[in-house]
Amino acid sequence: MGLYKMKDRSNGTQPTVWNANCGGVFGPELMFSRALEMELGQTNAFEAVKNAGDGSNIYRHWYPGHGRYWEKLRSSIRSRKGYGNWKAFIWHQGIQDSIVDHRYDGNTAPTYFGNLTGLVEQVRLEMFDASEAGTWQC
Repeated sequence: MGLYKMKDRSNGTQPTVWNANCGGVFGPELMFSRALEMELGQTNAFEAVKNAGDGSNIYRHWYPGHGRYWEKLRSSIRSRKGYGNWKAFIWHQGIQDSIVDHRYDGNTAPTYFGNLTGLVEQVRLEMFDASEAGTWQC
């Protein structure tokens, strides 16, 4: 179990064991990491880094350049430079962006799709820059 860690920017590194931080700040990413650990086997170490914000909106809170949490996310990616290579970015969004917004005649799906596409594109660039040359594949 010592090879697999979850890093939460606010509460430090946590082991990926069934009762890690029970009732605390981890959610579906803990079970995802546990399943990945079981799939990879004991010889393949990995680290999962979590950035989260409750009740957030993708554009207002996460979008590159102005979102409230964007700098935190970007600095988290950059802080891992030299410690391995980024392999994935997982986005878990709650309902905040699905609430009907009458400014868009109630249909927020096209706006959300564009915002998500822009966010993922910038995160991929950051991950590429933070990985060793020649190792990034997307």
